[in-house]
Amino acid sequence: MRKNKIVLTICGMEFSILSDDDIDYVKATGREVDEKIKALIDDNNRLSVAMAAIVAALDYCDELQKNNTSIDNLRAEIKQYLEESAEYRKDAEDARREVERLKREIQVLRQRIGEKDTRKTSAQAAQLPTPPAISNVPKATNAAANEYKTLDGVRQPAPAPAQHVTSTGRKPRLYGKDAYAESADVTQEIMKFFGESEDEN
Repeated sequence: MRKNKIVLTICGMEFSILSDDDIDYVKATGREVDEKIKALIDDNNRLSVAMAAIVAALDYCDELQKNNTSIDNLRAEIKQYLEESAEYRKDAEDARREVERLKREIQVLRQRIGEKDTRKTSAQAAQLPTPPAISNVPKATNAAANEYKTLDGVRQPAPAPAQHVTSTGRKPRLYGKDAYAESADVTQEIMKFFGESEDEN
């Protein structure tokens, strides 16, 4: 790359400089050096141009060293920040894996609790007493049992059971309530008969 030839004027003296930098940048730097030396001479008129140039050079070197120190400190801070950032990322990844593990454990525990509740419910259902069987409804024994409703809704006494006659012409033998009722009628007839006989005597 071709170098730029630049002429600088510092404290009334011209200097030819070859530089790879931009021409405007080099000229701005020359003006800054010129102003620095002139300011030192104005502050102390006993300083020559050479002495003022040396003091200016010392000031620039001091500033450069301080800037370099600051840069080194910044670099150290950035390096520490990057290391801490890497540790934070590692911790975050470890925490994420731990959260996933805990989620899986919670899911397994919930499943076990659900199965346990199901078994408990089934056991409780098995221990429930069996409801008693519904027995036959007892027949009515009151007067309503011997009544029935006609089509117009009026209650009528139930008709008496039909009397059957056997082939011999005798009434069939009665059992249960019918036999008891017939026996009671016969007893009343006998008592009535003997009562009339005593009256005649």
